[in-house]
Amino acid sequence: MALKEPEFIITIGASAGGLNATSELVSKLPENINAAVFIVLHLS
Repeated sequence: MALKEPEFIITIGASAGGLNATSELVSKLPENINAAVFIVLHLS
């Protein structure tokens, strides 16, 4: 299976308090999303 270039770039940022919300959000993303997803967490 050849990789194709994503149509969109999604960046999600959160601090330590947003870890559960970020996890829930990511679990709801469709499997076949045509996007690169970057998650940035600040944990301290």
